[in-house]
Amino acid sequence: AEYLQDLDTCDAQEDKQAIELKKRDVAKKLEELKERKEYYGSLQKVMFKSGEKQISMSGPGSRSLQLKYGITDVCCNVQAVADRKSKTNYTCPQAAILTTNGKEYEKVKEGRATYLVKNYSTDQCFSCPVKHLCTRAQSREIERNQYQDVVILA
Repeated sequence: AEYLQDLDTCDAQEDKQAIELKKRDVAKKLEELKERKEYYGSLQKVMFKSGEKQISMSGPGSRSLQLKYGITDVCCNVQAVADRKSKTNYTCPQAAILTTNGKEYEKVKEGRATYLVKNYSTDQCFSCPVKHLCTRAQSREIERNQYQDVVILA
């Protein structure tokens, strides 16, 4: 009988210890949530102050962008630059130059006007260490329509 009483005493002590551990875990989780709330609040203030609609957590040049078929993904923002001959090239965040082969392709969308596009790409995507932040495809390709210069200026 004394053995069973000792087991009951040990069980009761373990239950008390478990309750104390749970209380500490809950308190720790609440503290973590409060810190996270403060952190997101500070991000929100930065976002409002800057006028941006989103803040990237993966890098300053990346944004949530719409890809094909309405799919969105976080991608590196490719910057447009004009060279001396007024030809437009694109430079990725890793400083690779995306160029075009010069060919224009006719883009046809149902219910819309047909227009011409050029495709820009680089072979450097294949060895890029941050390609996964930019595209899931084999390489990043940018399609720009014949009115892009006007759109960039707007």
